[in-house]
Amino acid sequence: MLDNAHDAIIVSKADGRIIEANQIASDLLGFSIKDFLSMKFQSIKTLEGNKKTSEILKETKLIEKTRFETTLLTRNGESREVEIRSALFNYKDESLFQAFIHDISAEKKAERHRTKLYNYMWAIVDANYKLLKSDDPRSKICAVLEILGRAADAGRCYWFESHSSEGNLSLSLRAEWVDAGLKKRLGNPRCSEIKFDAREFDWRNLFENGQLIKGPIEDAPVEFRPLFEGYEVKSLVMIPIIYEKDFKGILCIDECRKEREWFDEKVTLLKAAADSFGSTLRQKKIRQEFSETNLIMSEFMNSTSDCFEIKDPEGRFVVVNRAAADIY
Repeated sequence: MLDNAHDAIIVSKADGRIIEANQIASDLLGFSIKDFLSMKFQSIKTLEGNKKTSEILKETKLIEKTRFETTLLTRNGESREVEIRSALFNYKDESLFQAFIHDISAEKKAERHRTKLYNYMWAIVDANYKLLKSDDPRSKICAVLEILGRAADAGRCYWFESHSSEGNLSLSLRAEWVDAGLKKRLGNPRCSEIKFDAREFDWRNLFENGQLIKGPIEDAPVEFRPLFEGYEVKSLVMIPIIYEKDFKGILCIDECRKEREWFDEKVTLLKAAADSFGSTLRQKKIRQEFSETNLIMSEFMNSTSDCFEIKDPEGRFVVVNRAAADIY
């Protein structure tokens, strides 16, 4: 019956001496059936040591049934997140302890992944809000980069802005957020202007077409690798910032502790943040240009001695220059 179960099962005497265990328990924790029969339930260690399993046995004796989650350690020291349902039962006038152990490691991993995605999403909403409500979005860029960098659990988040001169594309580092203890790259002459010549035209096409680069540092374009020397970068993601088909720059995130896999869902959210980033900066620039145009027009109208006025369809004044105002 034990071997037909879907979960690991361990049966012990009231003092914890194991008298039965199924093959699933052996596969889960790495102990052979023979090993289990020479052990006590209390000797199965958790991340808190063996205190937790001792408490499980003690609590079950008091209330006869209990259910909880913990992390058990295998024979090799690996961790397994589990749900344990334990109960006391009588067999031939003897009180026995039975534990059903269900491996929930995959479910917990998926739950953590969903939580991280949720945090990513709200971080991006927060970042967009800071940019949109600001009259000077560039003053908020460092704060936005920190939000995105911390949400990504990364060591560094920074922004290269694109600009062109005589038809040649260049990138310049404009802002960055760096976690404590890591070296800043802002001020590095190598980052002040990265020029793309004809030999690097493929990389220009790559970014202008909205394609990103992610993964270990070895996968980054050869032309970019000198930028990462001395900065402890293990993995990175480089996301082009595109607005209305115009390439505006690159949003970069560095992982400096270990190589990591950049899951598609997270990269998609970061891509959305980069798109919003470019859109907001462009909209603010348009408003600034419009404001400057209005100022020029206002100065021109007020410099003439002729009356100048504009009315709406209902006859209300919309624009009046100084000469017209003096008459009225």
